[in-house]
Parts: sequence; C-alpha cells; structure tokens
Amino acid sequence: MNQRIFRLFLSSTFSDFLAEREALQKNVFPKLEAYCRSKGSSFQAIDLRWGITEEAQKQNDTLRICLEEIRRCQVLSPKPNFAILLGDRYGWQPIPASIPIHQWNRLIAKATKSEQKIIRNNFTGPDLNVDPPVYHLNHQNNLSSRRNSLDTELQESLRSAVNRSEFNNTERLQYFGSATHQEISLGALNCSNNSEVSSRPEDHVSVYIRKTNGMPLDKSAKQYIDWDSVSNSHDINAFNSLQNLKLELEQKLPERVWTFSTEWNQISNNMELLYLNDFCEHFLNSQIQIIDEELKSQPDVDD
Repeated sequence: MNQRIFRLFLSSTFSDFLAEREALQKNVFPKLEAYCRSKGSSFQAIDLRWGITEEAQKQNDTLRICLEEIRRCQVLSPKPNFAILLGDRYGWQPIPASIPIHQWNRLIAKATKSEQKIIRNNFTGPDLNVDPPVYHLNHQNNLSSRRNSLDTELQESLRSAVNRSEFNNTERLQYFGSATHQEISLGALNCSNNSEVSSRPEDHVSVYIRKTNGMPLDKSAKQYIDWDSVSNSHDINAFNSLQNLKLELEQKLPERVWTFSTEWNQISNNMELLYLNDFCEHFLNSQIQIIDEELKSQPDVDD
C-alpha cells in the first residue's frame, strides 16, 4: 500500500512567533504525526526558519529555498500543505537574489545612469544556463563591511527603476514584498498558477492571525512590529503592506482565517501567552479536519 504523505509548510515572520513555533513543535506536530501514523500515513511539518543554514542566509538563498519547499509541499501533499501565522510584523524585505532577463531589460531601460551603475555593480550575468536567463545578485559585494548601506542603496535603485517600468503586481512583489508575503503569494494567493496544485486554496491553506490588544507602537515592542532603524520609529509603510495582505487573505479565504487575541503586558513589556493553548488546540483540530477530508477523498492504492 502506498503511504500518503502530508507535508505542511509553516509560514510566518520569525522573531515575533518564536513562542508559537515552539508550542507547535512541542504540542501539536507530534500529535499530527501520531494521528497520521494511525491512519497509515505520515506527517511532516516544514518549519524552515529553524533549518536555514548561516551560509544560505549569507548567500541570499533563504527565500529561494523556502519557495522551492513550498512548491514541493504543494505537489506531494495536495491538502493540507500551507499554514500562515500573521501578527503585527510584515517582516524582512529582501533584495531579489536573481532577476529574469526580461525584467532586467525593462528596469535597466528605465533606470537613471546612477541607478544603472549601482544595479550593474551588484548583479552578474546573464546566466545562460538558466531558462529564461537571469542576473544573479553578487554575493561578494553584498557581504562587504558596508552591507547595510549597500543593501539600502541597491534596493532603492531597483525600486525606483521598477516604479518607472510597467511591472504587474506579481512582478513587483519580489522587489517590494517581504519574504513572508512572497511565501504567502505562492502558497495561498497565486497557487492556482501552478498546474500541479489545487486551484482552491481554501482546501489546503489555513491562516492564523494574532491580535495583540494594547501593544504600543514604540521601541518597547520592537520584536513584534516593523521598526525603521533609520527614522527610529514604527515603519508605517510595512504596517500598511501588512494590513493589505491580511485584507487580501480575508477576502480570498473567508472561511480559512482565524483570529486569536492576546494582551500586552505593560509591566513586562511583552505579550501574554495564555492564548497559546487555544491556538494549539485549534491548529491541531483544523489540520486533522483537512487530513480527514483528504483521506476520505483519496481511496487507498494497492501496489
């Protein structure tokens, strides 16, 4: 008998969801593994925020690895395959590790001379071994002692050129979107673009939103919000992007979005974690429900 595999990719920002991820690893995933074993199947939780190597991060491969793993989950595990945790952080907004040649030509054509110089100095290519050919981010430049200032300068140049070009929303996402947003776009919002994946994300996607009542938007909550180190203040652009993302998910997946509320403790300057028990119980039951539906819809196949 062919054993059915359920692979669930967990997508969220990292530092603000440490408690939730640890609770899932300890209290939920082992139960899902045991439940699937009892059904003659197997369960694998894919939580790459714990597994990305330092070298991969240095080489800007983090997002590429995550997106490839999402695609693998979608193909191997029709449902469930994608779970989202969202709080009050939009998260890290990476520079693209590679740019397809058709996008490269359009943005270079619209870039100013100074922007062209910055972009060309930080990318190499075209790499003709890839179809379509791409330009790769020059990792050596990006690892210099001026990394932060170089990143800012390069990102601003790319975004300015893209704004002058006719890029659609999907194309713009890799220049303006956070890593988590790009994961969600592939795993939940645009998964129907993959012919091998179900076109109904409501069948295989779950969204858990954490609402923290009374949380201040200042440095005391820096771990849980987007903080602009340049202006030393709350990043309002990231905040607006996050609100738009939540709204898009609620509109597209109205029956697959659940909100859990907690409180901000003004004394300890941290959030209360009493809600974790309810969150874990709901996560467990909602995934079991999808697993049961999938088991019923797919009869066992004998060798």
